[in-house]
Amino acid sequence: MNNSSSSFSVSPETTYVAELAIALQTAKKRIQDLENEKHFASNTPGDGIGANQQMAVVNLAGQVLSHNYARLNEVMGEQLSTMHARFLELRSNKAVEDREREQPREGQTLAALQVELANERAANTELTAENEKLKTRTLSAAELREVERESEELSTRCAELQDELAGLQTKYDALPQRRSRRGALEEGWKRLKSTNASLNRKMADLLQVHAEPESEYDSIKKWRAHFVGETAGD
Repeated sequence: MNNSSSSFSVSPETTYVAELAIALQTAKKRIQDLENEKHFASNTPGDGIGANQQMAVVNLAGQVLSHNYARLNEVMGEQLSTMHARFLELRSNKAVEDREREQPREGQTLAALQVELANERAANTELTAENEKLKTRTLSAAELREVERESEELSTRCAELQDELAGLQTKYDALPQRRSRRGALEEGWKRLKSTNASLNRKMADLLQVHAEPESEYDSIKKWRAHFVGETAGD
């Protein structure tokens, strides 16, 4: 079969199968014609010898065509099996080609993710640097006023404690000099002196922070919380 005039390409396997199909149809038609001739010959009057010879020829031709038809069926089955195997091979090759085409896309996606990760890391580094700057920033005017206010409160509290300490000292001096009472009072005196020394140290720290605007407001808050907690226990 000639497919040179076809507007699209046809594989040799497809062409061969088409030719086999046409041959099968032709053989089936010829067998049917011979069956008709055989039927006509058997029902046509004539001499016995001529009719028998004609029947023999028709039978022989029918056998040959039947054999050829069976062989064509066999060959066509083999060719269809070959074409099916070829189809499976082509489908497998196409799957491989599709995977190979997808690999560059996966590589591009991975590269994009790596760039995004690098950008995230750069942004994180920038935020960390900004956080470090905030930790070392100078106090604003409002924050300085807050520090001054807290410093005054602590100074007032320190003066009150010193007055209480002086009053206790006066009471201690006025008490009878009994050994048991004196031991307890001396212990209380030591505790008061320790508390006073601690307050003096905290006061000095606050005054130093107040004199240095670059100190952190948060650290002042911590010192104040520590100071209030310690004096409350005493």
